[in-house]
Amino acid sequence: TRGGYAEPGPASASANPHARVISLPKNRGQATALLTGLQTAAGELIFTMDGDGQNDPQDFPPLLELLQRQNLDVACGWRRDRHDSVVRRLMSRLANTIRRRVLHDGLHDAGCQLRVFHRKVIGALRPSPLMQSFLPAMAVAAGYRVGELPVRHHPRTQGESKYGLGNLWWRPCTEMMRLRRE
Repeated sequence: TRGGYAEPGPASASANPHARVISLPKNRGQATALLTGLQTAAGELIFTMDGDGQNDPQDFPPLLELLQRQNLDVACGWRRDRHDSVVRRLMSRLANTIRRRVLHDGLHDAGCQLRVFHRKVIGALRPSPLMQSFLPAMAVAAGYRVGELPVRHHPRTQGESKYGLGNLWWRPCTEMMRLRRE
């Protein structure tokens, strides 16, 4: 445990009667895993977070409260105090600034996967290799109300980041321009 909560993962999820573990036969990327989870989710409210230990599940109650208080469709976390390398933080800040100006989603941090949203938003999502990063922009483009709240961000405890220059620049730029045209 860290900070009073159990580390995320199949062992802790399988012990929760309200959670269902979904295992894919092959690693097909974060967007495919997210889309599979969203398509099989049964609740009216969807809660998402990365499994690398950087998100803090204790931030879910404030995100849910924001969603309800502001009558939002999507409440997103904002990793204002990030625990990533300086290069990663600078690249992310620049990418978020460009994305915000091109797609007009109004968010500081579209890459934060700590989110709470209504099931109806799933219908606005377009499958793509970077769907997880553009989910808020897709929701805004479909007319949904999206807001954000600063959340905690911890140093990575599991796995290695798959986001290099291609994943942080070339692919997002291509996807952003595709979304802009739609």
